[in-house]
Amino acid sequence: MNEQSVSPAAVALYPYDLDGERREHIAERDGDKIWNVVCDHAPNMNDKPIDRYIEPPLEIERLTGLFQGDGTHLEFGMAQMFTFRPPPEISGNKGPVDGTCLTGASTDPGGGVWSAGGRGAAKVMLKVLR
Repeated sequence: MNEQSVSPAAVALYPYDLDGERREHIAERDGDKIWNVVCDHAPNMNDKPIDRYIEPPLEIERLTGLFQGDGTHLEFGMAQMFTFRPPPEISGNKGPVDGTCLTGASTDPGGGVWSAGGRGAAKVMLKVLR
């Protein structure tokens, strides 16, 4: 959720805990806030939804095993971005042991581009197998 009053433009944050409240308990309220922002920009959408499903981080964690429901796999701070993820010596999907590959949310381009890490690993494996 990008809340202009508390974060700069283009910064999104949806913490697991907020002031002692678990997100699962306030997901509906947050869903309403998000929908209201959509309707501010597209007022004709207000009465369109027939239903909605809100999946807070704890539910994602229960369903997928992702720690704290984080699709980027653990913390995705600056120390885990760009050339730091994974470390340069094991970047490019090539594993640290000959014939192995790395893939997943911890590899380039990160957890926000679904399946891209798998594609990169597949390309490396094809080179190994040829």
